[in-house]
Amino acid sequence: MIVEKFFRASFIAYPIMYVWNLRILVYFVTNFQAP
Repeated sequence: MIVEKFFRASFIAYPIMYVWNLRILVYFVTNFQAP
């Protein structure tokens, strides 16, 4: 039951973390470019 809960949570959290890291990467890239 605990393992199933963990897998379900990671299944939901992984795409969110991936998108969040992608947003942070884009944020830094756009900030460090010359205006």
